[in-house]
Amino acid sequence: MEDLYIRNYVPGDIAQVMELQNKYSRIYTEVSICTDDNLRHPAHPVYEEGKNIFCGFDSKDKMIAYASIFPRPVDDDVPNNLPHSLWIEVKVDPIQENQDEIKDNMIKKVLERVATISKSLPERSVRLCTGLLLSEIEAIKYFLSRGFIHTESLFQMTRDLTIQIPNQSITKDIEIRKWKIETKEERQKYIKADNLSFLDSPTTIEALEYLLQSPQWATGTAISAFDISGEIVGSIMVYWDETLNNNGIETCGFTEEIFVIPNWRGRGIAKYLIMEGLNYLAQHGLREARLEVMSKNRNALTLYESMGYVVKREEKVFGRYVKE
Repeated sequence: MEDLYIRNYVPGDIAQVMELQNKYSRIYTEVSICTDDNLRHPAHPVYEEGKNIFCGFDSKDKMIAYASIFPRPVDDDVPNNLPHSLWIEVKVDPIQENQDEIKDNMIKKVLERVATISKSLPERSVRLCTGLLLSEIEAIKYFLSRGFIHTESLFQMTRDLTIQIPNQSITKDIEIRKWKIETKEERQKYIKADNLSFLDSPTTIEALEYLLQSPQWATGTAISAFDISGEIVGSIMVYWDETLNNNGIETCGFTEEIFVIPNWRGRGIAKYLIMEGLNYLAQHGLREARLEVMSKNRNALTLYESMGYVVKREEKVFGRYVKE
């Protein structure tokens, strides 16, 4: 399109980004939009101050398209068959004509940036991924026509907190502690355990600090299991959006970042931590807990179902290798 101008995101674009996403979500009502404290917000450090976000404007300087890249590289010590995953999102104003042409232009910019990012990563294959709800039929058709294939699904699961939470037991050599992960040393300790549990999707101190500085974390806490030497062997994060809950929009909280390091699995630690997290939310008046889990993680799915979670929504994940 000759009248499509594409540039990197700058902080002054946030109002137009929100307007575009709201337009999209009015049609695809289950699609989440960015908020001040979630991974989709352009201020998240993974977007490198706008280098990983592209905004498309028409001849009147009106934003009509938005594309982002959320890199999830893997460490050197994971199996060679696991690729670096670069998650992308492409949204176009629903009233625009030539949707596919606009997306092609946005994807072109994304691929140029992906090539740069790939050069900075340890040598291995690179895969683009995008998540789409079943209702986003036209977007699914577009990505399939551009060489993407359905690889797995992301399930959003919910747990009714008005239903009794089953009691769980744990061995005496484990200490359960609520903490806010406040100091630099605590954050490094937490990241070490988290990344040991999620080798194929490690996180960073910067990403952790983004969550810890968010409004949601003012209400939240980490509930972690420590061994006798004081090392973290498992953890869960629980939090909620106080503004939405106070306004009566939602009465739900989140049970996320659930992990147990490999050597301590199979001892009931995860169930105990989830029980503690659900009780924490229920004690603060919340009526529902939510989490997300990939369909390939069968052990986690079975665990969550045993704790009363049910699948509420499925997001299909489509992938395409850009570097084999």
